[in-house]
Amino acid sequence: MHKILITAASIAALLLSGCASQPTSTFETFQAQDLNGLLTSGQYVQKADNFFVINDSSGSMRQEYLGVGYPAQPNPTKFSIEKEILNRINQTIPDLKLTSSIRSFGFGKCLSGGFTQLNQAPTSYSKSTFGSGIDTLTCASGGSPIQSGIEETNKDLSATAGNIAVLILSDGHHLDSDGVKEMQSLKQKYGDRLCVYSVWVGNAEERSGITLLNNLSKVAGCGYGVTADSISSPENMSTFVKNIFLKG
Repeated sequence: MHKILITAASIAALLLSGCASQPTSTFETFQAQDLNGLLTSGQYVQKADNFFVINDSSGSMRQEYLGVGYPAQPNPTKFSIEKEILNRINQTIPDLKLTSSIRSFGFGKCLSGGFTQLNQAPTSYSKSTFGSGIDTLTCASGGSPIQSGIEETNKDLSATAGNIAVLILSDGHHLDSDGVKEMQSLKQKYGDRLCVYSVWVGNAEERSGITLLNNLSKVAGCGYGVTADSISSPENMSTFVKNIFLKG
């Protein structure tokens, strides 16, 4: 019965979302800081070998983003902010040998009729390849089955070796579940190899989502959450990327 209710709610959200036409915002140029010097100097070494993104592509992400730090025309949606953050992360990642992947969760046409979609299968990281993966995030629709995104990421990671950084972007609002059970399964399978980070991309009335996302990092026992506003500057984005991928 629970699954039926979720499906019905997701279908209703899809019908209301009108996902076929979603505006694209143009952001001001971001000047990423160069972290390569930290590696060539020997001050830092690579920490993460795998970078797997779980992006909230549900209908709530179509709402206008009311935060600061991301000037754009027209005013950006939360979904546009998620993509801009991924683009800024991509610009800031230093020259590393990584496996990267992008998966989204939501429901309906924007996810090929499913609850989650593998937008970019695990592949060798390059800025151009990862950028192409970000471009496949074209729209947001439906409910918020974060549990499906985490469950399928568990499978996506099965062929990986080395340390894993999972990044979740979401408003953490009106999710179908808190994702804790699925994150516990991920932790059980990958143990100390796993760190989970999150970026809360929400508005003031959705601040409870911060706690929900932070709880997923606590379950993993490694990683932490930030808000979109807190990493909008090149300096703060640099710190966030450094903490995910490097160690001193």
